[in-house]
Amino acid sequence: MLILVPAWYLGTQQGLMTGVTAFVVSAGVMQVVYFASLLTRLLVENLSVLDHVQSEASPPLPESRIAF
Repeated sequence: MLILVPAWYLGTQQGLMTGVTAFVVSAGVMQVVYFASLLTRLLVENLSVLDHVQSEASPPLPESRIAF
């Protein structure tokens, strides 16, 4: 809905094709931003799962003791 107002304004000021082009381009940009944020969220979730699995899979390291 928010992209309709600028597209309508450009359409009335500079012609119908400019308004339609503005609407299509802004909708495309919104889709790209949405997918980028989705991929970022999935990457962060997968990395946190990998850290959790790695800590459970590896045995605890023995404490280092220095003998004098």
